[in-house]
Amino acid sequence: MEDFMIIDIQDASFKVRTFDGGYKEFTVGDIFGVDETDITKEYMQQASLYGFFATAAAMAEEVANRASFAKDQEYAAVDEVTRQKFEMNGVKFTEAVVRSAILLDEKYKTRVMREIKTEYDAKLLKAIARALEQRADMLVSLGSHLRHESSMTGMSIREHELDNMTKSVKSTLRAAKQKS
Repeated sequence: MEDFMIIDIQDASFKVRTFDGGYKEFTVGDIFGVDETDITKEYMQQASLYGFFATAAAMAEEVANRASFAKDQEYAAVDEVTRQKFEMNGVKFTEAVVRSAILLDEKYKTRVMREIKTEYDAKLLKAIARALEQRADMLVSLGSHLRHESSMTGMSIREHELDNMTKSVKSTLRAAKQKS
């Protein structure tokens, strides 16, 4: 099983490996979209989104570090084998020749490509976590703006509920008065 953190990216959606070995699919809108009609839900989801992506970024960084170490180990192993082959065959070689042979080795190329992918995953997940930090700041500003706007228009939730209750009580009293 591959331990890449980002399993697939297509258009504006991607799959991120979860901690139980499964995956969770996201769209950019899932992560960064804001429903202004239910700002409370946005506040509640913000911390869990940030926590998920910050943790995934840390895990991806660890995976990238392991991939880098594995690449370095493969380089050393191929270097040793290449030098032994050249010496056994009586071939004179320079550091550049050994390096070229290592860079052409299939196992080494696979390790390099794996390192590139894991570093990409880590950087992308870190960027998402940083963007979620900015989203949190934006939500605070948006909440403040919406509260200010509702107080300016007289449309605060409490006033609206009070108006509804007053209308309901008046209607009940009228109905009771008409019956008597």
